[in-house]
Amino acid sequence: MNEVDPLFAKVTAPGSPFEIGERDGLRQFVNASADLNALIDAARRHGDKTFIVEGERRLTFDQVFAWRDRLVPLLGIKHGDRVAICMRNRTEWIIAYLATVKAGGVAALLNSRGSPAELV
Repeated sequence: MNEVDPLFAKVTAPGSPFEIGERDGLRQFVNASADLNALIDAARRHGDKTFIVEGERRLTFDQVFAWRDRLVPLLGIKHGDRVAICMRNRTEWIIAYLATVKAGGVAALLNSRGSPAELV
């Protein structure tokens, strides 16, 4: 049972985008971003490509990041603050999540269809 799947071995081989190696005594993806903000900000490179389609509304990566960046200072979130996000699956949910992470907060994602007792 110690055999490695050949496809897995190829995908995670040295030099591949998903290379697995050891860092600080832990096996991990060596090409992974240092933190979630770095990973998210890497998506800025997509610029004017479509990021979100919600009904007739279409937003590009540039538009989403601009909206997020305007929201961050308005939230007053300090590093480590827990921020509850409770809303339907909408564009604003994504913006709220991205802004919370950018500000250093910890997003606590709640099911918007939960009963009041469940949400408490």
